[in-house]
Amino acid sequence: LTLSSEGDSREQEALLHREAVGNADMLVVVPANSERLSRNLKELAGQCTVVSVESPLEGAALSVSPDNAALGRALAQTVLEDWQGGMVLLLNTAPESGGVLARLEAARSVLEENKVPIAESCVSSAELTDRLQELVRESGASRIITFEPSAVERAAQSLEALEQVLPLYGVGVSADIAAWLERGTITAVVAWSDYAAGYLAVEGAALTARGEAYKTEALPFSVVRGEDIYAADNQKLLFPVTF
Repeated sequence: LTLSSEGDSREQEALLHREAVGNADMLVVVPANSERLSRNLKELAGQCTVVSVESPLEGAALSVSPDNAALGRALAQTVLEDWQGGMVLLLNTAPESGGVLARLEAARSVLEENKVPIAESCVSSAELTDRLQELVRESGASRIITFEPSAVERAAQSLEALEQVLPLYGVGVSADIAAWLERGTITAVVAWSDYAAGYLAVEGAALTARGEAYKTEALPFSVVRGEDIYAADNQKLLFPVTF
């Protein structure tokens, strides 16, 4: 079930409650608003087994995600390897997502410790199509960091449409992200296997619903640069259906 409006926590809660009342045995959810959903989870889901993906969720039976703080630090370190001065723009496109916020805060901390000047803008992913050029101009940014897949996709799309060359860093993996990495529109991403995340979430939900013990580890992630997309390990991550 996909939200009609990205990040709409009220709609997500209504969908979860509807499915729980409709006798669903398991719910796997990417929380739109982690804090709010944690407060209301028991009321919404009742006895239904809930597994969260991407962001930890208090009250869920399991959470399947990378270590988001470590991921944010890795992203910042990747930027530091390239940085030669200038402002770095952090795009906060999901302020209510605990996982995305943890990435941003960790990256900000690393950059501040290394005396990198930063600007931060809170904007939805959808707005990046029309507002990215304005945000870059206002901040004087020489590099951009995004913290969720939809944001890096929209930012890359906007940069290509504007024919603007600006180093862009992000997270996640998709066919579009792989193509933009190859073309150089995206400089680097920190990526993990969405296939593995989905598989582990459903497996964990099924076993937990049956009363069996199940424990997950933080999902491993890798830094992928455009010049490295055809390395064997990165091909498995970026193009899993071909293996």
